[in-house]
Amino acid sequence: MQLIRRSFALFSFLATGMVVTQVASAQGVAACQTTNSLAIGTYGFVLNSGVFFNGVATNPPGTTGAATFQPLAANPPGTTAAYSTTELGRLLGGLAGTSGPASGQLYFDGNGSIFASSVIGGSPTTIVGSYTVNSDCTVTVSLNDAFATSTPRPAAVSFTGFLANGGSEIDLVPTSQLSSSTSLVQLMRVNAQTTCSAASLTGPYALIGTGFTSANASTIFLARIRFDGNGKIVDDTVLGITTPLALLQYTGTYSVNADCTATVTLSPKAASTSTTGGTTPAATGPPLNISLLITNPIVEVNSSGSVAFQSPFSLRPSFLFSFANQTQVVSGIGKAQ
Repeated sequence: MQLIRRSFALFSFLATGMVVTQVASAQGVAACQTTNSLAIGTYGFVLNSGVFFNGVATNPPGTTGAATFQPLAANPPGTTAAYSTTELGRLLGGLAGTSGPASGQLYFDGNGSIFASSVIGGSPTTIVGSYTVNSDCTVTVSLNDAFATSTPRPAAVSFTGFLANGGSEIDLVPTSQLSSSTSLVQLMRVNAQTTCSAASLTGPYALIGTGFTSANASTIFLARIRFDGNGKIVDDTVLGITTPLALLQYTGTYSVNADCTATVTLSPKAASTSTTGGTTPAATGPPLNISLLITNPIVEVNSSGSVAFQSPFSLRPSFLFSFANQTQVVSGIGKAQ
């Protein structure tokens, strides 16, 4: 499999004159194309949302129990519309409180229309929305679940956001949540000709995520996992590798779709506790069900634009991920080690 290479450049300007020249040059460049052609191609998306959970107290009023997240009702209050089980339906359903994190693909045609497929990896021939790119690189998007069979269908959802990296990245929040958003839809342009499988993810990865808790506090998520290329996330100790940071180690399983979306189930690696009879596994937390989108590798390059440390042909892909449970909602990026 050949993935398009995506680079994050780190530039160092050591001379003040060079900095001034770069700033002056940048001032003369238009901020963004004023046409919809900047957003064109197949984009993979991942949803990070706190909407599908509602913070509730674990104990009756008047007690000191902490809040947790609980799933909302199956449909938005006062409606009977049901979302489809397609990738788009799960995206919009997650925003409305009917499902958890979701990933999938959308096609932007460069002329203001958005298309999707009713099946994973299928041809995006059904129009499901529209978009407008503004001169400041902001974008407005409208999406509707064209695959829903309920009557009436769920209402279309309006988004506002921006484009970055020359249109290869789109970040959106529901327009109704602009002042206090709890949902983020991240889209990355992907190669429509690429077919992913479990073998697309191999070796060790570091997961770095941020989010918020049911107590309305910020949280971070750090993990180290090793994909075996065949659907399992294995314990490094089987390879003779030990680490003092067992708290960050996870094992589990993963399933990759042809369109480079994936689902992952992670469990904390069982620690050992000393007892009079020896050592026994310590209790671990509940599994994490993660939605994942495989993206192009993150590459560090030098000021000449050349890969600084690795051959670009040996790089492994990166990925976006999102998960939610009763205590936290988190999204982040996975980087190959």
